[in-house]
Amino acid sequence: MDTSTFLYVIFIYLQMYNPNHIMKKVKLLLLILVSVCSIVMKGQQKEAATNESSSTQPMPYPADYAGDRIRFHALFIWDPAAESAHVEFDQQALRFFHKLSYGEGFTYDVRTACPNSLDSLKKYDVVVMLNSLPQEQDARTAFEQYMEQGGGWIGFHATGYNDKDTHWPWFNKFLGCGTFLCNNWPPQPALVDIENSQHPITRNLPSQFVVPASEFYQFSPSPRANKDVEVLLSISSKNYPFGIKDIVLFGDFPIVWTNKLYRMVYINMGHGNECFIDATQNLLFTNAFRWVALECKKSIAKSAYHGDTKQTFAKVEQQLRYQLEQVNKIRKERNDWSLMPRSVEKDGSLRMVHQPDWCCGFFSGELWQMYQYSHDDFWRSQATSNTWSIEQVKLDAGSHDLGFMVFNSFGKAWRETGERSYRDVVVEAAKSLISRYDEMVGCIRSWSWGTPERWQYAVIIDNMMNLELLFEASKITGDKRYYDIAVNHANKTMKHHFRPDNSCYHVVDYNPTDGSVIKRITHQGLFDESVWSRGQAWALYGFTMCYRYTHNKAYLEQAQKIASFWLSQPNMPDDLIPYWDMRDPAIKTDIGPAQDGTCPRDASAAAITASALYELATYVGADDAATYHHFADKTVHSLETKYMANPQSAQGFLLLHSTGNYPGNDEIDVPINYADYYYLEALLRREMSRM
Repeated sequence: MDTSTFLYVIFIYLQMYNPNHIMKKVKLLLLILVSVCSIVMKGQQKEAATNESSSTQPMPYPADYAGDRIRFHALFIWDPAAESAHVEFDQQALRFFHKLSYGEGFTYDVRTACPNSLDSLKKYDVVVMLNSLPQEQDARTAFEQYMEQGGGWIGFHATGYNDKDTHWPWFNKFLGCGTFLCNNWPPQPALVDIENSQHPITRNLPSQFVVPASEFYQFSPSPRANKDVEVLLSISSKNYPFGIKDIVLFGDFPIVWTNKLYRMVYINMGHGNECFIDATQNLLFTNAFRWVALECKKSIAKSAYHGDTKQTFAKVEQQLRYQLEQVNKIRKERNDWSLMPRSVEKDGSLRMVHQPDWCCGFFSGELWQMYQYSHDDFWRSQATSNTWSIEQVKLDAGSHDLGFMVFNSFGKAWRETGERSYRDVVVEAAKSLISRYDEMVGCIRSWSWGTPERWQYAVIIDNMMNLELLFEASKITGDKRYYDIAVNHANKTMKHHFRPDNSCYHVVDYNPTDGSVIKRITHQGLFDESVWSRGQAWALYGFTMCYRYTHNKAYLEQAQKIASFWLSQPNMPDDLIPYWDMRDPAIKTDIGPAQDGTCPRDASAAAITASALYELATYVGADDAATYHHFADKTVHSLETKYMANPQSAQGFLLLHSTGNYPGNDEIDVPINYADYYYLEALLRREMSRM
């Protein structure tokens, strides 16, 4: 019985048995109460009905529930043979992170040594090293490759210990500081200062707090001296003198930091069995783990090498104007305005070439790319005059390099202006190129020269680049013949030019009578089974371009296989500018980027590869795209900062340190025009990728 009904019953009872005057007032009061209760009850019922109705509408969760979804995979590495205090920490750390995995928000593996192959590391989103550092060279190489390709890392305490006996220069660069300087002893608590209260790792921590007892390493030079390092936590100067037996008296003392060029955090704590007794420090560990594995996943790899394109093109413009002066001076002296700059001779003079030198179209292409970037009519005028000076090369059926000569000049002009006259030259050149196609072989013949003992029907990997001319001619004319020849050539190359590891041969010699393979050799590499760097770059670029025109997944897969091979090269220099041949024994003694008397670099191969990777990144998933972007960004950053010529030097070329024909002892460690062409293309593609 509700309240209003109960009061109404009392009212009726009083009406029947108590008719005196006083009771009339009581009855009136009860009647009012009954009415009020009735109104209140109706309001409550209406509100309940409304709540019931609204509860059927889905409400957004204030949290991101993983459900059946595993967010990431982690690898923990520790050394059970390490000193006892480190083992104590490691075992507690494994229990701590195990609890964080409850519900399988992430999965993890535990190892006692770092894997020695990139493939083994790539399946993990984050690698946590607990007082353990790779010692074997193959494990170090695999870890370097993993981090350079956007992997995630957290290192505790002794993982960062390095001194004169460590012999791992890359790790010093990666860690972002110098070598071990000193430490406090015995382990003791310390007052610490938060350096950046806005960083995701530290934003929910107090500005100062006391961390549990540990041994702390001080490094020299301090990581703070590195412009790429962000210090998050430091030992407060209020601790000095710090220690009893071994006393730290002064100095900058960061203990948690990140090198912004990588997805990484170094945490100095990690000694003894007291590191997990403090809730604030545990929160620090959890924040760092979450940030590396999730919040900054891949984003740092994509943005670490963020060169200033506007500033770089300002330097490019200055240099190209200087080169135009040098080129036109020679043209005037020789009364030959069809001459094109190709490279720099051994005596420092400008090497000029005529059509049909395979490099005669690159200079015009550079000028068109300057116009593409600037929309300055000066560059359009210069590009136009230089382009038309090589028009007659369109009729050269004796060369397989018509794509290089015509498409990189007239093709660029056609794309930038839309003028039919440029388009017509592209089509004429395509007609000349397909005259070199043989139905039986299924490929366009490369060189017409060479004795039968050397080769009968040579097809070089460079030829993949000339297929763009045919694909574009098919689009322009609607004639499928150009398209079919390009596809046949690509298919035959994909079948016969590649080794099981996805590196490529330079030359495949075919039997023209039945199309079978006679032999696979090199002409510009060190030996037949070597890895000629520019050849790998042509292959990567070529199959990426073929996918653009055909959307044939086989070409995309081939391009990714080539990229995977190239990105995992154990001998790749830190700056990602490859040696001219990645199997040259001289690499073992190389000590610098160039002019060191050992193994030359090839900036042209680097530029071609970077340009190809920017395009390849647009066709793949987010993780692969981030890996390709990271490699390309770092490569272009190296070219911008270490390989560009000084203003008004190197005869006006942009990049130094390319290698043209090492076996022929020609164009070794010099500027070359195709390096500049693909460098500009990579810069433009980088800028486009940021939009």
